[in-house]
Amino acid sequence: MEATLASTFASASKALELSPCDADVHWALGVVHLWRGEAERAIGCYERGRELAPNNCDLLAEYCDALGYLGLLEDAIRIGELALRLNPSRPDWYFWNIAAARYLSGQYTEALALLEKMADLGSAYRLLAATYAQLGRLEDARRAAAELLKLNPEFSIERYGSRAPYRDKALLARYVEGLRLAGLPE
Repeated sequence: MEATLASTFASASKALELSPCDADVHWALGVVHLWRGEAERAIGCYERGRELAPNNCDLLAEYCDALGYLGLLEDAIRIGELALRLNPSRPDWYFWNIAAARYLSGQYTEALALLEKMADLGSAYRLLAATYAQLGRLEDARRAAAELLKLNPEFSIERYGSRAPYRDKALLARYVEGLRLAGLPE
């Protein structure tokens, strides 16, 4: 993963030299900084991207995800909901990103309502399993976990926890608790 981040950073930095007013370049750098654990730099890049393209719905939805990882949950929800309002033909991952922020806020019912709007859950079965588990719907949680493992047989809680760029380890612990309750492998 480090090699991928280094390569992406090098490419995005070169793109920034060539096109300093390209919002997507700032967005890409924001993603790299997020996954490197450089929270303030990530936020700065996303904010610069927003200044350049305030109605770029995909950037807003991705920023929602980043803010969730950084523990800025109210901001994540607000920006994610803005992306939903601005994009009537939004992809499913918008719902997933907001649902994650709602889950991390302890708003499990609201998270579930968003996940239920998704046509294709894909890897979001991970969040669905944790959400069901936190709501005490353990049979549904285990079914969602089984669907996740069909798509990603190598999934483990340890692998997820060691890679996800949560700044607040208490939020990661909340997510992991749901994954464990759902019966996902350590």
